[in-house]
Amino acid sequence: MQHFTTIIPTMKELEQWMFRELQEAFASAMKTALEMLDQIILEQRDRQRFRVKAERETSVNTVFGSIRFKLIERAEEPVKVVEKRKARVLFVEADGLYTKLRRRRRRGMEHAMAAMHEGWVKVGKRVQLKDKQYYLHRGNGDFWEGFGDFPAERYEIDEDTWLVVNGDGAPWIGECESYFHKCIYTLDRYHVARDLKRFVGHLPKVWKDVRQSLARQDAAALLAVVEIVPAEDIEPEQRKDWEEYKQFLKRHRKHLEDYRKTLQAAGIDTSGMRPMGSGEAQMRIFARRTKRGGYSWSERGVSTMLRTIMRRQEAGLVRMAYEGDSPTPQRPVSIRKLLRDAIRPTKGYISGMIRLLRGPWQSSTTGMALKGLRGY
Repeated sequence: MQHFTTIIPTMKELEQWMFRELQEAFASAMKTALEMLDQIILEQRDRQRFRVKAERETSVNTVFGSIRFKLIERAEEPVKVVEKRKARVLFVEADGLYTKLRRRRRRGMEHAMAAMHEGWVKVGKRVQLKDKQYYLHRGNGDFWEGFGDFPAERYEIDEDTWLVVNGDGAPWIGECESYFHKCIYTLDRYHVARDLKRFVGHLPKVWKDVRQSLARQDAAALLAVVEIVPAEDIEPEQRKDWEEYKQFLKRHRKHLEDYRKTLQAAGIDTSGMRPMGSGEAQMRIFARRTKRGGYSWSERGVSTMLRTIMRRQEAGLVRMAYEGDSPTPQRPVSIRKLLRDAIRPTKGYISGMIRLLRGPWQSSTTGMALKGLRGY
């Protein structure tokens, strides 16, 4: 008995030893975690604004004592300088997308976004936008103030750089002219044609002249056609809106002209430049994924989805690399085809989206209950 009482520690001694061991283990784990977080902050910082000055040691107080740590050696790696390309003219298609929100006081929110590119390039028989990039505005600040840094981070912008902006006539899009030194704002012909068809689509001769004027980007001819339409030829319930829309077109007369005339007057070669108007086709891509089937979103969810679609659109095709020593040509694979193959029938059921979650019932009690089972 005496042997046990002199060698085996008491309960108090055991507790003190265990606490010291836990302190050391906790301090070591916390030191590693903090250094990893510092490395993540270093790698994901805004490299245009923040640079690494020097390595230094710091400390933080915890319930287990003070812990000292410092940035690991990889923190001193040189910052890679992003090479900016020169561009005399940049093209921007700006538009807004409205999506429904769930569990919010607001029923929905408007997402202001823009697609920027360098022009058009012919690929086989098709014409594609060159180096297309997307910008999604965040926060409550002014759109063009936030957008200003977007091209500046990618191109060498100076007083000779022109910006050609195409939009549907929304006031916030037209403000681009007051933010950039050399900016040409053009009214999107798709939206003009859509609105005019609503008023004069039942008048064959007028509608033909309207389409021809828009195709030639002849603002004077378009306004002349619109002005001679008798009020009696417009549906009674639309006559007030018709007068307001005519005034709208008159205010935007210069925005209906061909932007290439302005660039030519500035001594810029416009060969290869085409009329603006790809914005609506781009917006349909976002609308199909975020508005089809009565979808409603959280603010964070819809923002993440829009950014994901933008990255996919910028990437285009996924190229599959083959392993092995012998050189093998890369094969382009369409993202759409990969997603279509992923929902093929398998063993008596469909491995894909439950039909209840694709329509307006997805926000019902049953739909929300099924969503809650995700991951089980």
